[in-house]
Amino acid sequence: MTAHPDVTHPTLGTLSRSSFTLTDGDVRFMDSYGGEIEVAGATIELLVESSDPKVVESLAERLAAALAQLPALVRRSTDAIVAEFSDEDPTESDREEAARALALQTLAASPGGGLVLHFDDTTGEHFPEGYWPAVYLGGENEVLDVAVEA
Repeated sequence: MTAHPDVTHPTLGTLSRSSFTLTDGDVRFMDSYGGEIEVAGATIELLVESSDPKVVESLAERLAAALAQLPALVRRSTDAIVAEFSDEDPTESDREEAARALALQTLAASPGGGLVLHFDDTTGEHFPEGYWPAVYLGGENEVLDVAVEA
């Protein structure tokens, strides 16, 4: 058995222990597992915030359930982003524009059952380079927080 076994899920594919390589070639492992999945022609990064393969297996089910309702979760999230960063109540046109401009990049699950959806501003008009909006969802997919991350 390897020190960091992959976790395979029928919907998500293979999730591997996240790592990076230092300039001297030394590999460092992070406290997460990651993978990628193709959804509607776009590649979405999957992230599970745990280094325990058993926890990753259970959270993989949470990710799979989220993927099954992804269009609704993405729209709820883009609506929340535009509401958070608008000076006035957003119009339906504002929400539609946000849905077109913001592309889901990463879907992350945490041990408490929450999700974080990280978005990319595909137009470059809403968030500065190197910053992106993130929406934190609770166990019932309710919006808990909206943030800008770097």
